[in-house]
Amino acid sequence: MRESFGAALFDANKQVVAECSVADLAKVMEEHETVHAVVFDGVITQRLVDIAAKKKTTLLVGAAVADIENRPPTLRVLTLDELNL
Repeated sequence: MRESFGAALFDANKQVVAECSVADLAKVMEEHETVHAVVFDGVITQRLVDIAAKKKTTLLVGAAVADIENRPPTLRVLTLDELNL
C-alpha cells in the first residue's frame, strides 16, 4: 500500500468492496452505505474520521494521522507503520 496513493475499503467479511485513489477516498466512502475498514496511503484527517463515523467504520489505517479532535470510541485509528505494512 505504501507509495501507491491508493485506498481500499473493506466490508465486515474483510472483502474489498472498493478501491480508489486517495484523492477520491472521501467521495467513495460517502457512496457506500457502510464501510467496515479503510486502508490507504494518505493522512487520516478529521474529515475522514467524520465520514467514517457516519458509515460505522471500525478501523482507519493510513500513512499518518493529522490532529484529530473528535474520534468516536468505536473507531480505531492506526498508521501503516504501527501495522508494519
